[in-house]
Amino acid sequence: MTYRKLTDDEIALLEDNNCRADDWESVNVSDDFNPAYLRDVAFYGEVNLGDFDRNIEISPGFLKHSGIYRATLRNVTVGDNCLIEHVNNYINNYTIGDNCYISNVATIETIEGTTYGQGNIISAGSPSGESNLMLFTRLNSQLAALMVKYSHDKELHTTLRKLIKDDVDAQQPERGTIGEGAKIVNTVEITNSILGDYCEVNGACRLSDVTIMGTADTSVFIGTGVICENSVIGDGASLLNHAIVQDCLIGEECKISNGFTAAESVIFANSCLSKGEATNAFCLPFTTSHHKNSRLTGYVTGLYNIGDNDFEQCSALRLLPYSSLIRQGNNTFLAPGAYITTAAHYRNIRQWARRGMQIKSASGSIVNTAWLSPFTVNQIAKARQTLENLHEISGKDAPYYSFNGLIIRHDDLLKGIQNYDMAMHIYMGTMFKNIYKYDPELDETTGNAGQGEWDNLAGLLLPFSEERQITEDIKDGSLESIDAILRRFDEMNAEYSDFQRVWNCQFTLNYYQLTRLTPTDISMIHDDFLKARQAWTNEIRQDAEREYQENKINRETLEALSAQLDRETDNEN
Repeated sequence: MTYRKLTDDEIALLEDNNCRADDWESVNVSDDFNPAYLRDVAFYGEVNLGDFDRNIEISPGFLKHSGIYRATLRNVTVGDNCLIEHVNNYINNYTIGDNCYISNVATIETIEGTTYGQGNIISAGSPSGESNLMLFTRLNSQLAALMVKYSHDKELHTTLRKLIKDDVDAQQPERGTIGEGAKIVNTVEITNSILGDYCEVNGACRLSDVTIMGTADTSVFIGTGVICENSVIGDGASLLNHAIVQDCLIGEECKISNGFTAAESVIFANSCLSKGEATNAFCLPFTTSHHKNSRLTGYVTGLYNIGDNDFEQCSALRLLPYSSLIRQGNNTFLAPGAYITTAAHYRNIRQWARRGMQIKSASGSIVNTAWLSPFTVNQIAKARQTLENLHEISGKDAPYYSFNGLIIRHDDLLKGIQNYDMAMHIYMGTMFKNIYKYDPELDETTGNAGQGEWDNLAGLLLPFSEERQITEDIKDGSLESIDAILRRFDEMNAEYSDFQRVWNCQFTLNYYQLTRLTPTDISMIHDDFLKARQAWTNEIRQDAEREYQENKINRETLEALSAQLDRETDNEN
């Protein structure tokens, strides 16, 4: 925008409205500036003012004319059609976008040397407490996981920190900014902070050294009593009801509320945390906690409902996934794979996919919600083999088996083997049904890309060999920028289906002890899939009926789940 100097008549009118300036020559205005809408304003330093020619909506259906009333401004640029009123202290060194509403605030200020919470190095997900993560606006869960997992690789860390610093330096404004359409009311202090477009801050205590993202479609809300310091807040996130956030990254569409305290943590997309606390925590997408006594620390799995008795227990056991724990007296009993056939698990499978609504920004975290994938199926296969070995070594007729200090009943062990087999048959059958549905002649058994071990890189499922290649490409300069690294993550996610087909074919050959797949083999795999799928849905129905009998769900929920299972069974057949 181009500005002009005030005319003598405009200065006279401003002074009549009880406005004053340290130097009127330092006050610049737009061509259509109207001084009638400024009263009781003090100007210091260089101030640039836009137009004040229309109303803005300060609350649904409540319009007020733009202008500035009872405020002190120093080195401030104000966009067109803003309403700024009742600034009890001052606004200093800030750029304010168009159509903003600022009312009943104490101080908004930028102090020289700020980084707006970016470039801040914290310790998250590290058992040793080592500072391993550098916060910035484009840190997604994959890049953060890479930094935590390979914290021992000094060359990788040095390279990544340089790339991040370059990225931060390239986008840092000279002073704090408040984006277009932002709304700041009843707030005590905002210092050294960037507020994105259409951000709303209502009743916050303090925002200090913070970068808040946001667009018209993904606005951020900061509510009553919130304290946020040295942090980055992602698109669409909300901090509510006295939440305290210090030295953190809060990802896209996260909700932190009801006194939750987070320190030196990264909390990624779609997480919902209330009442408890997180310290040095690495929370993957879809982490959920609503319990006052919950404390998150270290590396927390994604798709995780902390405090939900079933889901928490099943997520905790890495060697025998989808298992349940039962405490009886002084003993803890393990039921391997028991969670696979529960109605709670089926509901989670469906709800996590529906919740995958995070913003698809350039740095948005990738979240693959598939419960059966090369990563999980490989874990399941290893768990099944562990149970087979335990059964063989400890005796096939033993009433109990000991595993890592836990007790497994004989029948539970056999049921675990059965459930793991069921899951593998469902996975193999689903994959081949999708492959051969479109091209029955397709030979998917060739090629190496996708074979071997897989990893879950904070929501991105990929072959471990590809993950290692990313680290090498960062170190040798092939991936020369943060943009290039994020694009590589997107490319890996786009190739997931191709990688998965190769892995599934090799896994199926090994499982059935075949050297190649014939039409007869495919038919057998499909028959095994239908049997496993039917057995799985039958057990889910039985578990849902048990929940209904125990008054855990109502009749409507039971019937809806049963109808959904019927539809899926019809589609599979």
